[in-house]
Amino acid sequence: MKNEKRSNYQLKNLVLASLFIAVSVALGRVLASVPNIELISFSVWMSTYMLERKYSTVVGVLSFTLYSLLSPYGIAPLPLLVSQALGGGLIGYFGGYFTKLKKTNLISYLLFGLIITFAYDFLTNLGGFISFSENSSTLLKYLIAGLVFSLVHIVSNGLVFMAYTPLVKRTIDRIYFTQ
Repeated sequence: MKNEKRSNYQLKNLVLASLFIAVSVALGRVLASVPNIELISFSVWMSTYMLERKYSTVVGVLSFTLYSLLSPYGIAPLPLLVSQALGGGLIGYFGGYFTKLKKTNLISYLLFGLIITFAYDFLTNLGGFISFSENSSTLLKYLIAGLVFSLVHIVSNGLVFMAYTPLVKRTIDRIYFTQ
């Protein structure tokens, strides 16, 4: 009986993780034509509310990898693809710590969104530098230029995390956890 419960638990987590990956990639397509505004990060963040950290980390890695691999604009060069996958994994990993906290508020959601998006953008700017630059002496300039471009991404994700986290958490609680 214990093995059956464990097997059902693992199956439930695999199904939920698969659904979050599908939703994340689909949400990525919704705003694909709008530069630096996306909902994949938020979807991965919300997976951390329902899944263990190991599963939400996988959701982040696979969501960003599949989104990039299926991009109509072409596949990212390998260093950039790896940095995108790692960044998605960071959202799933650290979000797993954060969403389980009892004392959170809108400002904490905003701050988490700002910080995790800054980390993601730093990683992807570094991946872009490795992919596209031939001169290592320009790394700092490349990162600064990328940061300026990333401000829209960082601020919009912070606002999305702040505005939608309470709503989605309440909805998940009502639908999923009250059964």
